[in-house]
Amino acid sequence: MRARLASLLSLSVSVSANAELRVPAYTAYLSPDANSARVSARRGITGWTGSDTKVQWFGEFKAIGEINCTLAVNLPAGKESKLKLTVGETSHELAVHGSTNVVNANLGMFPIKQAGYQRFTLESLNASGNASGDIDALILDGPAIKDAHFNLKERRNAASVHLNYSLPEQRNVAALYCEVTAVEDPLWSYYMACGWHRGYFGMQVNSASERRIIFSVWDSGNEPQSRSKVANENRVKLVGKGDGVFTGDFGNEGTGGPQSFEI
Repeated sequence: MRARLASLLSLSVSVSANAELRVPAYTAYLSPDANSARVSARRGITGWTGSDTKVQWFGEFKAIGEINCTLAVNLPAGKESKLKLTVGETSHELAVHGSTNVVNANLGMFPIKQAGYQRFTLESLNASGNASGDIDALILDGPAIKDAHFNLKERRNAASVHLNYSLPEQRNVAALYCEVTAVEDPLWSYYMACGWHRGYFGMQVNSASERRIIFSVWDSGNEPQSRSKVANENRVKLVGKGDGVFTGDFGNEGTGGPQSFEI
């Protein structure tokens, strides 16, 4: 399993104050357990039951003012789901009644008091194990959505922080050394001790019980998918490895090898 530290993917959307901004459910994150429901581009968020899991969207606002928030929800006819949306310090609750069609459930107005990033947290108030409804989209309108930035693509990269070091002028560097101590280890985190334009080395949290040390180096050239197409002179080659270290090739985001890790 590979991890690549990347910045939060966002798509700039320039909208007027009277336009509507539809943020797909497949761009949301599930907290605290990312596997507690299914997130897909075709059906949004499905299989969401109980009150333990929160659905969260993140977006950047350039304007202040109010926004009107509506949820597009799929819920079978005759069913009811109680939901709560929180934006900043404001929360609104709503009982959604099922239908044969998608229900646009309006949760009311929320103030955006200052420019910057905002978190939209959707919670289920239903009893544990009861279906909360399949979420299709978060729909926003109002003055504050002008020039807002949201991720509208299927890929949900992780937010990241990078520390860069400038090399001394007129100095040739043969090696570098760096230490990283992780004081917390939330699931799916990757701590990169050393990275450059064709590789990285660091620690990855793969599950509640699994941790890996990963070192990956990309081949030269620009082949994006298959390593079998990379000329021998452009390939990264294994020089040596320690006991208990796995090595293997990789592709589909550039190619490289040996990708190595130790559990």
